[in-house]
Amino acid sequence: MRLALTVLVLMTGLAITADAQGRGRIAIFSDAELTDSSLVDAFPPRIADVYIAHVNHNGVTGSRFKLVADPGFAGIWSSEASQFAEVIGTSASGIEIYYASCVAVDVIVLSVTYLLPGTSSACSCLRIVPYPGDEPYIVCNGCDFMELPCSGGGSLHVNCTVPVESTTWGRVKALYR
Repeated sequence: MRLALTVLVLMTGLAITADAQGRGRIAIFSDAELTDSSLVDAFPPRIADVYIAHVNHNGVTGSRFKLVADPGFAGIWSSEASQFAEVIGTSASGIEIYYASCVAVDVIVLSVTYLLPGTSSACSCLRIVPYPGDEPYIVCNGCDFMELPCSGGGSLHVNCTVPVESTTWGRVKALYR
């Protein structure tokens, strides 16, 4: 009896983990190749696009989220565009995007254009947060057409620098011994 109960608990845990991984997450990138999660807001002022993508999933049909800026982010929202026709709301107030079919690859769901004046404070962020009134962070439709939670929201780091430490060649070589 104990063995059967243990096996049942383990199988349930594995199913929940696999199911959560299947719905993926919403992430923010500063490049259309979805490789860079950082952005520099430095003088002179410029226009920059950020890309919000549904990544790490096994097939999805939609998503809902809201994009918010930390107080230190000085970028000015200009516009946004989606390749999908069925979009309700805006990223600033809460947006729902329906993909019209089951998408089985990482996909850019929204591009947002900002005017960057070059005055954002050090290490501020743009963040994905819950759609107004929804928990957890993001809700997306899995390809089984049930509304299910994705994993937590992503963030784009603005003007964050990596600290540099002095070292010696001997210390670098010691890392590979």
